[in-house]
Amino acid sequence: MPENYEAFDLWMAVQTQWRAGGFGIIGLDYNTLYHEADRLEIDLSPCMMSKIKALEASTLRKAHAERDDNRSAETQGQSKG
Repeated sequence: MPENYEAFDLWMAVQTQWRAGGFGIIGLDYNTLYHEADRLEIDLSPCMMSKIKALEASTLRKAHAERDDNRSAETQGQSKG
């Protein structure tokens, strides 16, 4: 969809720029997002931010589900041993 090309380009530019803590990734580093948007000459309109936040939320849900599945598997493995 052509209306999403800029959002995709920006998303790809910030894919490695996550804030992380003791429980895994927390969210995108928005300082880097602003820098990359400026570098790519992409306007961070409310619509663009909504697209990026939707991608971020989807990625966080997947990452947290994988983390929780791994912890569950580790806990089950420990209780059998």
